[in-house]
Amino acid sequence: RFDTRLSLSSANVDEVIKKRILEKNEAGKQFVEFNIGVYDASTNKSLFSNVARGTAVSGSAQMVNQLKEAIQNIQDHFLTQINDKFAVMAKEGREIIVICDRFESSSITYNSSFDGDKLSLIISDYIESEVVEGTGFSTDQASANKLKFSQVRIPLFKEKTNRRTGKVVKSAQYAKDFGEGLAAYITEITDEPCRVEARGVGKVFITLGLDVTEEE
Repeated sequence: RFDTRLSLSSANVDEVIKKRILEKNEAGKQFVEFNIGVYDASTNKSLFSNVARGTAVSGSAQMVNQLKEAIQNIQDHFLTQINDKFAVMAKEGREIIVICDRFESSSITYNSSFDGDKLSLIISDYIESEVVEGTGFSTDQASANKLKFSQVRIPLFKEKTNRRTGKVVKSAQYAKDFGEGLAAYITEITDEPCRVEARGVGKVFITLGLDVTEEE
């Protein structure tokens, strides 16, 4: 089994291609099967899979030739699927998961009110304003201590101002970038610090308050 990674950025992973070459037993050595599946590294969702097969050939190079034929049979269709996936991502955004937690030491919960609105609603409104237009998102959990949002589709790129030159540039946006923006907004509203931790390119954890155990 092999792992190959494709990405819109050389430093991060958007798709993980998983390949498995199955060498048959004696009864099935007439061909080699080539299985390839593509998963979204952000959500671990299966996007598509393909099976290719090489026909039997004679000679010492049988296995190599069968494998080569299997790859040739599938490569054009597979690359088209990959390109189509990236085209959809460019239009609909990168899907991420946002989880908001809190330290027990924090006096603020997600049910706390600010200017008449619960903090949970304020956060939900922020996410709605930042996702790709028309895509929406799901609220999987909403309690005083924890919020979880899935199917949050953020733009692949975001404009940023270089602090040294003042030049506005476009750079890739990942879950951590989105989380840092949300955390700064929460701190602005609550005057409470937030910790931001990313898991890969597609999941970010925001924890409200200070971890007093670290201070000790």
